[in-house]
Parts: sequence; structure tokens; C-alpha cells
Amino acid sequence: MQTGLFKYTTTPALEQVIYFSESRQAALQGNIANISTPNYIARDYDVEGFQAELREAIEEKKNPALFRNPVEEKEGKVHRIAGLADDQRAILRHDNNFLSVETQVTEMQKTYMMHNTALQLMKHQFQLLQDAIMQTR
Repeated sequence: MQTGLFKYTTTPALEQVIYFSESRQAALQGNIANISTPNYIARDYDVEGFQAELREAIEEKKNPALFRNPVEEKEGKVHRIAGLADDQRAILRHDNNFLSVETQVTEMQKTYMMHNTALQLMKHQFQLLQDAIMQTR
């Protein structure tokens, strides 16, 4: 999607938000799946770090392709920003599991809303483009 047509629009930034939210959602789902695992350390992506890097890239008018597609992650390519961070913010338990279902579900909901907002904005941009194309015919 990094063609000349979309390079200087908000589409690349929205694309990065979508990739980030997909990856974060997978990490949070893994946390919930391991909620009963003793000594499991919760994993999460650094939302503030991602937003700061994305903001900086947009302000400098760079291409915000800093966060790679999760498919590329499986191929061994490393993300430049928003790496996984250990999450130790929940209540301590005797099994050394620091997870809270409520916290994880809340974070999943925030990520879901961020993902859907980016998708709706991208959908609107493509609808505007389609309308412009249809008017020139």
C-alpha cells in the first residue's frame, strides 16, 4: 500500500495503527489464555511508545512504516517500535502470576476501539477516493 497515491495521505499511518492493534490484541489474548499459568509474565505492546513514534514520524512527514506487518514478524523480521513489554501492573498472587482478567479485557477493548477507528477512517478515505473516481467518468 506504499504507492505514490497513498504515500502522502494518512493511509500509511492508519495502516500502522491497524498492524499495531492486531499484534497487541494477539498478545493480550495470550495473556488471558495463560491466566492460570503459574509464574507467567504478562506481555503487552507499549501503546504510548507506538503513539509517540507514529506522531514523530507524521510530524517529520516521514513514511510511518515503522511497525511491520505481523506476517513479517513470523518471518523473523524485527519491529522497530512498540516492542513487547513485560506487564507487572496487576495484583500480586501467590503463584507469582500478575495477571488480572479485568485489566486484560479492558486493554483488549481499548485496542478494539483503536483498531475499528482506524478501519473506519481508512474506509471513509477510500469511499472519498471512489466517489472522486466515479465523478470523473
